[in-house]
Amino acid sequence: MAVTFTNRAAGEMRERIKNNVGEKVYVATLHSFAAQVLRNYPPPGFTADFRIIDESHQYALVNQIKKELNQQDHPAYIIEKLTLACNLRSREILEELHLQDFYRQYCAYKRQNNALDYDDLLLWCAFVFEKYGEALDHYRNRFSFLLVDEYQDINPVQHAILKSLARDRGNIVAVGDFDQAIYGFRGADVNIMLNFQRDFPNCKTYFLEQNYRSTQEIVAAANRLIRNNQNRREKPLWTAREAGNPIMVLSFANAEEEACQVVDVIREGVQGGKKYGDFAVLYRINILSRVYEEVFSSLGIPYQVFGGPGFFQRNEIQNILSFYRLCQNPEDQRALAKAASLVAMIHGDDPKKAGLVMGKAGRKPDPVWADQSLHALRPVLEKLRQLNNLEEIYDLVLDHTGYLDYLKQNRSTEGLRRLENVEELRSTLVQFGQTGKSLDDFLLLVDQVHAEKSLDTVKLMTSHAAKGMEFDTVFIVEAEEGMFPHYNAETEAQQEEERRLFYVSLTRAKNNLFILHTRTRISKGKTIRVTPSPFIQELDLSGPGQEQKKKPGKRLFAHQNPFDAAAPQLRKDDVCAGLLVHHAFFGKGVITEIRELPHYTELTVAFRDETRKIILEYAPLTCYQDPDFI
Repeated sequence: MAVTFTNRAAGEMRERIKNNVGEKVYVATLHSFAAQVLRNYPPPGFTADFRIIDESHQYALVNQIKKELNQQDHPAYIIEKLTLACNLRSREILEELHLQDFYRQYCAYKRQNNALDYDDLLLWCAFVFEKYGEALDHYRNRFSFLLVDEYQDINPVQHAILKSLARDRGNIVAVGDFDQAIYGFRGADVNIMLNFQRDFPNCKTYFLEQNYRSTQEIVAAANRLIRNNQNRREKPLWTAREAGNPIMVLSFANAEEEACQVVDVIREGVQGGKKYGDFAVLYRINILSRVYEEVFSSLGIPYQVFGGPGFFQRNEIQNILSFYRLCQNPEDQRALAKAASLVAMIHGDDPKKAGLVMGKAGRKPDPVWADQSLHALRPVLEKLRQLNNLEEIYDLVLDHTGYLDYLKQNRSTEGLRRLENVEELRSTLVQFGQTGKSLDDFLLLVDQVHAEKSLDTVKLMTSHAAKGMEFDTVFIVEAEEGMFPHYNAETEAQQEEERRLFYVSLTRAKNNLFILHTRTRISKGKTIRVTPSPFIQELDLSGPGQEQKKKPGKRLFAHQNPFDAAAPQLRKDDVCAGLLVHHAFFGKGVITEIRELPHYTELTVAFRDETRKIILEYAPLTCYQDPDFI
């Protein structure tokens, strides 16, 4: 039997075995295998025809019990913690979070209705193998050998199932890399793989040390980084590939400058024969995609946000944008329906019903206005008529609807991500407002920022989503303290997992690797100074044997002549041909041409060693006062 953890991985494994072995092998996810076991050997209190409840049914059930027990936590948060408790087989988590009574009632409902959720499949399968000798013997005899992929990602309940099947048999092959264990937040435990020999004393370990993907520069840097982890075994990677290009570490004044430099590198690569699909931008958290989506859309770079919708397409952002659209057009029925649905959801009413009624009725008098949710919407809409300032609209919507407080109630991982997105929107509004552009300009930008359906696109994704993938050129962006490693990584174990995640990011690159960081970042509408990720120092790029190579006219590190944050930013009305300017990355230059395009101003600037096209709104310049520098 070959075991993996996703349907996609199981399908790929099944196809490879078919093509390379030609024999029929049982390939399954652990969940599908567990379901089969329980159909044949139902756990106590259930029959073989039990039904598996899906995520939407589970959410509704948890929400119902939450109300019955007057539980304050959000259903998504409760589900996340129940899953973690099941994965770890830990009653302590339930006790710490005071969820024991909730869990008992939840289990009672499932037993009364002969239903299991996805977590139950693994939990009860482990129970059956531990308590029902007949069931365990049946499957131990059925499968002569056991192959487990991605072993570094398994959790205690999965480990219990696999260990029962392979105990005292010496017939298990586990494939994995403890240096790529990055799912501890889901309950995965890297120690399970590190202690494999303790569980199976007669096992043999084979290190697959040759890397066929990356150049020597990249592999050597990854080795130096990961050696800083204590909880691992030494297994130095090597590659027979060429030394390759040096890893480029670049510093920028802000995220917009950083994104514009990425565009320049991509354009240069495409002009040299590469495809857009050869490039990937990796970031630690989803909100960091926003700047890249805006810049790429404005500058005509086709992109795809991998693993989810783009920033402005996310539901929590669309909820707020509906109010902006109502400012632009009070008769926008779709925006009105979206706004009504949001307010209804916050007040605990049926958002679909409210949105449908408002979508049809618009602002005309209607009895539905008596409903609490729609009654609360009326003063917001009235005040929106008086506003045109982007930040003021944002503050009004959040204050009067209570949307921010509503989002804070959901402390699940996804809930916190939505909250971060909404707070990031404020940063967008602050930056856009500084350009002096209007509400109409902002909504035009929002409508233009969208991912391409073409297959040949630059991929934007989190470092977690990039696992298992490879690209010719990789940009690890906004690599700063507090972002990578993430500020929530407080314990030594969490710091080591962050380092493993950075290691995964590095080793996605085949030929070219850029690590970029900024010196300032806008967080919740305020500009803050940030420092480079400590992981950059651990790469030891200036250590023995690491020659610091530079391209003509470019600095490997841009710390010299740092951008003066206090200097006045040039605006469209300030620039003219012949103006002397300073750019934080390219240095000193002179404007030779100005083009007024529909949504931005393009400057042609002659620097010392090259001429560049610069987008004024995304790569702010400062005026240079020394006329003799040329």
